[in-house]
Amino acid sequence: MSQSLQQLESSVLALAQKFETVVAERNRLQEEKRVLEAGLDAARAEISNQSEHHKAVVDELNGYHQTVTDDLINKHKATTTAAETQHQAAMSALNANHQKAVDELSDALLVQVSGLKKDLQDRIDKLVAENEDYRNMLSASAEQVRHLLSRLPQPEVKEGEQA
Repeated sequence: MSQSLQQLESSVLALAQKFETVVAERNRLQEEKRVLEAGLDAARAEISNQSEHHKAVVDELNGYHQTVTDDLINKHKATTTAAETQHQAAMSALNANHQKAVDELSDALLVQVSGLKKDLQDRIDKLVAENEDYRNMLSASAEQVRHLLSRLPQPEVKEGEQA
């Protein structure tokens, strides 16, 4: 039995050593797990910090983008308004120049028409006077012809003839 006891003792000793090895391995693995979990927690914290930082940067960029967009829209509106104002001023100036040119042409035409009317009236008056002169000369000539005819001997009218 001594051999069995020795065998048993040897088996127990082997089992005890194996148990110590398993416990040591388990402790080492638990320590490694704790270290890895700590590293994982640190990595998660870093990722969370970076995520918050990225979110803050994105928010800042969005704010900047909105500000730039608003500025561009305002500048575009201002430029458009200025261009419209300049266009309206230019159109007003063109209309004023056009009206001035029309007024000048109208005045010039009135002057020309007045001159033509005066020339025509002068010509009409001259022709009326000339016509009156010719009528007077014709009347005087008719009077002279009647006078000369009255001085001519009258033919005798015979009975049965008509003059």
